[in-house]
Amino acid sequence: MNLSKHALLWLLALVSLLDGAVQQLTAPGTLFSVSGALFLVPETLLVFLWYCRDTSERGLRRRPSMNAAVILLPLVALPYHFFRTRGFAQGLKPVGGFVACLLGYLLLMDLGAYAAYFVLQN
Repeated sequence: MNLSKHALLWLLALVSLLDGAVQQLTAPGTLFSVSGALFLVPETLLVFLWYCRDTSERGLRRRPSMNAAVILLPLVALPYHFFRTRGFAQGLKPVGGFVACLLGYLLLMDLGAYAAYFVLQN
């Protein structure tokens, strides 16, 4: 399967909707739940695949330490990757997109939770 970076982001958006809905159905009102922990696996996989696609498009070699960092600490590793591969000025734009994706992810989780509540639990 050779998905584009945009397709991976759309899949991540779908996962975030499902994450919010499942969390609402299984553990409403809790900050952390088992379902949320289970959704970390596909979320992390999609983020890592996006990183792999980005490095491949740029013709960069992935280092094992950076691979591990993207899996374990994506909030730190991805902005570092953007600045390292693009320089400071060119790295600001993808970091802004990264922040927008994080906010969008949280909003989509909430939307999924509200949809589950109003459609399935009312």
